[in-house]
Amino acid sequence: MSTFRLPGFPLYFIFCIVLFCTILANTPRESKLQNNLSKEELQILRKKFEINGFGIQTFANSTLQSRISADSFRIQKKKIGFLSFALLNEGIFRNATIQLFGSSIQSEKGITFASIPMEKALLSLPANRLTSIIAVPVKLDLYNDESLFASITAENATFTIEKDIIVFRDTVQFISKTHRLLSQELYFNVEESLLHVSGQHELNGLKVHTAANYYLPDMHLKDALLPNDTSI
Repeated sequence: MSTFRLPGFPLYFIFCIVLFCTILANTPRESKLQNNLSKEELQILRKKFEINGFGIQTFANSTLQSRISADSFRIQKKKIGFLSFALLNEGIFRNATIQLFGSSIQSEKGITFASIPMEKALLSLPANRLTSIIAVPVKLDLYNDESLFASITAENATFTIEKDIIVFRDTVQFISKTHRLLSQELYFNVEESLLHVSGQHELNGLKVHTAANYYLPDMHLKDALLPNDTSI
């Protein structure tokens, strides 16, 4: 009576051992990665993070620098085209109003603002891996001390944690007591208190067919350009 034997059993057994050792060797790396993340950050990797009725303020030496409010704030995986990246996140404000409080005291530029306060404002949230923030739609109110002097509205705005430039796109309007600017794209350099329009726009009812730079608060033209890398 013949005995059944699995063909190539020793080779199959060796293959299983090698496969098991490979999986075992890779497991600590994944565990180490997860141990370096907070529970909130691990949740972001698995699902979306969202706050309804978002509101926050930032201060410097008891002086109000900014106030941010939105219907909601969501953190989701960063998307580039059809691709999404698990370890890169983007924040999305829905129906956002952002107020920046500047000062003209001892300023040669007319008015100065603190840097975009997003990193400071979002420290209490699991935002360590945020690469960009989008506001859809958005209104930015600009204050000289406690006096509102201008507002910018747009269908959307994009800015990064590292840069002090906000890019407004689609139906952009800058409105102050003395000026009204309309364009499809507007760069606001917060540190320089500078508006940059990259192409054709309308200023106080007049068509302007070239790129231009305007300094706040009085919108006078300047030859100085934004940094070469203004893309976001």
